[in-house]
Amino acid sequence: MSEQTKIFAGSGKVISTQYGQMTKLSFSRSDLQKLLEYCDSDGNGWVNLDLKEKKDKIEGKPTHYCEVNQYKGSGTAQTPKAMNQAPDNTFSTSDSSGDTLPF
Repeated sequence: MSEQTKIFAGSGKVISTQYGQMTKLSFSRSDLQKLLEYCDSDGNGWVNLDLKEKKDKIEGKPTHYCEVNQYKGSGTAQTPKAMNQAPDNTFSTSDSSGDTLPF
């Protein structure tokens, strides 16, 4: 397996809100340009990011970073285009009891 150059873009941090924890991500213009260039060079129009936690955290600074996931599968898995299609809802909406819920 050939060694690929890692592509980093963006940063993030986990914050606490009244609704629980939330991860905030930030991307600069140069980060977005890197993602667009990778998207165009990959040929499928998609970029997959891995959100990773930093080992050495500094108070008040981002605690996470994003790395472009460059894994190329065998082609047998669903492509992002296929995953965006509407689900096939083939369950029956009625049964012998007259209940209209599928569960």
